[in-house]
Amino acid sequence: MTSIEQYPEFVNSHLYKDGTTWEERMTLAALGLCGEAGEFADSLKKYLFQHGDYNEKHVVEELGDILWYLQLACNLLRVSLDDVAEINMAKLKERYPIVMALGEKK
Repeated sequence: MTSIEQYPEFVNSHLYKDGTTWEERMTLAALGLCGEAGEFADSLKKYLFQHGDYNEKHVVEELGDILWYLQLACNLLRVSLDDVAEINMAKLKERYPIVMALGEKK
C-alpha cells in the first residue's frame, strides 16, 4: 500500500520532464486540475440530474486524478500537501472565526 508520504516522489517519477519548462509543467498541473475537477463534477451531475447510476469507484478515481495534479503543483512550488492544508486551515479560521469555534454558521 502506498502512503501519502510516498506520493510526491511517485508523481515526480511519473512525469515526463525532459525539455519542458517549469511554466509548462505548472500549466499542465493547472489545466489538469480543472479538467479532472470537471470530470468529478460531471459524474455527480449525471447522477443527480440525468438519472445516471452513481459509480463511487469512478468518483474516487477522479479524486485520485485531482490529487495527482494537486501534488504536481505542490512539487513544483516546493510545498507539501500538509503545508497547503495548514495554510488553508489558518486562512479559514481567520475568515470564519465564529463558525470554526462553534462548528456552526453565524
